[in-house]
Amino acid sequence: MTNPMLKFDDGVAQQLREAGWSESRHVDPSGVVRFLVGHGYQVHPFAEEALSNLGGLAFNLPDGGISWLAFNTDGEAGFVTREGVAKVEEIVGEALSPVGHGGGYILLLAPSGRAYLLQDQWFCLIGCPTLNGLLHAIFTGDRAGCEDIPIGENQLDG
Repeated sequence: MTNPMLKFDDGVAQQLREAGWSESRHVDPSGVVRFLVGHGYQVHPFAEEALSNLGGLAFNLPDGGISWLAFNTDGEAGFVTREGVAKVEEIVGEALSPVGHGGGYILLLAPSGRAYLLQDQWFCLIGCPTLNGLLHAIFTGDRAGCEDIPIGENQLDG
C-alpha cells in the first residue's frame, strides 16, 4: 500500500508521470541515504520512502515556481549545511531531511508529512502541509496552499 503522504492530485501526478513516475515506482535510495547520513542528516522513514518513489526524477519548469527540480541530493546537499538545516528545524519545530533541490532551493521533508522549500541564500522558506501541495506550488507557481515562514536574522545567528 502506498504511503498516504505520497498521494498526489491529478495535476501533480501528471507532471510526475511525464518524468517517469508511477505509484509503484521504486528506486534504491541507499546511496542517497548513505550520503545524507554521512553528512550528519537523519533520514526519517517518510523521506526515505519519498526518495524511493521519486528519487532520480528531474523537471525543467520554465512556467513553474522554480526553474528546475531534481529528487536527488547525493552530492548536491553541500550548499545547505547540516547546521543550517538544524536552524530551519528550530524555526519549524520538526526534524527535516533533504530530498531534492533545484533552482536555488532545497526541498526538505518532515516526518509529519509537511514539506518545505528553502531558498539557498536564506531569502525565503515556504512550508506546505503536504508534499503534494508543495509540488503543486513548484510545478505551477501557485502557492495558495503554502505559507511563507519568516526567517529572521536573529533565528539564523543561532
